[in-house]
Amino acid sequence: MRLTRRLERGAEAGIAGGMAVAVLLLARDVLHLQPLSTPGALAAGFFGPGGYFIEIPVAAGIAGGVALGAKVLAFTVLHFLVFSALGVAASFVLTRCSMSRTVFGGVVFGLTACTAVFYAGRLIAGSPFHVDQISVTSVLLVNACAGAVMALVLQLCAESDERKAMSDT
Repeated sequence: MRLTRRLERGAEAGIAGGMAVAVLLLARDVLHLQPLSTPGALAAGFFGPGGYFIEIPVAAGIAGGVALGAKVLAFTVLHFLVFSALGVAASFVLTRCSMSRTVFGGVVFGLTACTAVFYAGRLIAGSPFHVDQISVTSVLLVNACAGAVMALVLQLCAESDERKAMSDT
């Protein structure tokens, strides 16, 4: 497989894995009746709690909401960029083999690489107390799912590329 194709497929797989994480954490938040609390906490943990001091309560609420929304949007972009890079790494680490072995490899990749990146980002951000609401179990489960999704996408893309190559000849 050419390098550019591998990078494209890896980025696609990473975005799919990042989407799996986002959907699972959103479902978790909805079940706890606090939609978007996890991305808000992660954004505050990464960019700092910050905020504006405004004397008028309505204006303070609007300004705070806009500031939090901007942080969540910025964190979401960062989230998908990091997962794109993880997908590219997965495309080099996970070799194409049987579906069950590939998915198992993806789960292991998610548990190790994705979890390591999460905790490294948490350490670099310097404000880990904001993300304490996300248990280690939740982090491990969503990262295992993300790894499995990345592996499946890479496997399906490889099979699709093979079918296309055979039909072109």
